[in-house]
Amino acid sequence: MFAKLAKRMLAAVGIVALAVLILNSASAGSGMIKEAFDREQAAHDALIQEHKAFISGNKKYFDDGVY
Repeated sequence: MFAKLAKRMLAAVGIVALAVLILNSASAGSGMIKEAFDREQAAHDALIQEHKAFISGNKKYFDDGVY
């Protein structure tokens, strides 16, 4: 009887440990996705700023309607 209880307890501990590992992996994966999104957003913002600087530097061409 004690052996069955020990096996069930060990199985329960294993299931909990597996659940913790899965949740930890999911959390790490979502963190990596967030970091990648932040890098993409920063690159997009830099592109917009570069475009604005180009337009303001060449404003005479844009005022004439030459695009």
